[in-house]
Amino acid sequence: MAIVIEWLTRSGAGQRIERFDKPRVRIGRSFDQDVILEDPFVDGEHLIVEENSDTLALRCIELGSRNGTRCQGAAGGKRVIEGAAPLHSGDVVSLGRTRLRIFHSSHPVPEALPLNRWHQGLNQLCSWPLVLILSLAIVSLYALNAYTNLPLEKHIQRYALEALYPLLGVFIYALFWALIGRVLRGDGRLMAHMALALGVVLASLLLQSAKGWLAYHVGFARLLSGLDALLLCVVAFLLFNASLHLATHLRALPRAALALMLPFVIALGQWLEYIGREEPRLWVPYQRALVAPALNIKPSITSSEFIEQTTDLYQSPDPQKEPR
Repeated sequence: MAIVIEWLTRSGAGQRIERFDKPRVRIGRSFDQDVILEDPFVDGEHLIVEENSDTLALRCIELGSRNGTRCQGAAGGKRVIEGAAPLHSGDVVSLGRTRLRIFHSSHPVPEALPLNRWHQGLNQLCSWPLVLILSLAIVSLYALNAYTNLPLEKHIQRYALEALYPLLGVFIYALFWALIGRVLRGDGRLMAHMALALGVVLASLLLQSAKGWLAYHVGFARLLSGLDALLLCVVAFLLFNASLHLATHLRALPRAALALMLPFVIALGQWLEYIGREEPRLWVPYQRALVAPALNIKPSITSSEFIEQTTDLYQSPDPQKEPR
């Protein structure tokens, strides 16, 4: 038989497991110990874990350390260990700022869980090729949108360089959540966070590209402008909720409640901007394809037709939005 020790994070998530095929394991900060802890609050010789070869019972011996040793039972209850004390397989001992779960090698483990769609999708997200493809798609689409607004070939290089700023923001966002996941779960999943955030940015760019076309050809200008804030809140909620799911152990209800904070802040900012706006002015529907002809997917028109359409557009304001 053997003694198995699992290193835990501050939140209780397992980091790594090591097996010791010996009946006596010494734990401390000295280099001659079996388990060497890089914790300044742990003594050089802090604790001994023993296994009785006849009964297979576990016990620990506190060696009179400066900061002591505490034990949290697998079935509940906390106690301070002084001298020799029995241990049950699965108990957690705290030495300084280090937490270790002590097992017996014969400790039963539950059956393996089947991989669901979430786990399969997560495994596919954690890949460099996917992150690279999404990054290239964002740079290309961002440069294309900028070019359609100002179709000058000499600015194409500048458009591509400006697309690096959202990529930098995505990397900082993913690194932030990866660090949180590393502390709370022992697994950063940087690639998964980056792929998730890049997917949201790419979807936003596609929506922005389609919005101008829909506003011109379908006439949904006012409807789309009113849905911008709602779509932003929904996207922020989904992204924040997924990041919390990857980086923390929160259950569905508290995770959703925490994820709603970001959409609430966005909605509050939009509302404050709405009530603090100036007096309403003449509202002219912005048709991007008239102002930037590069987006005009319709057949080419003559100069006189263009002037006539532009004149009709700006001389026909919405009668429901007259100035006071």
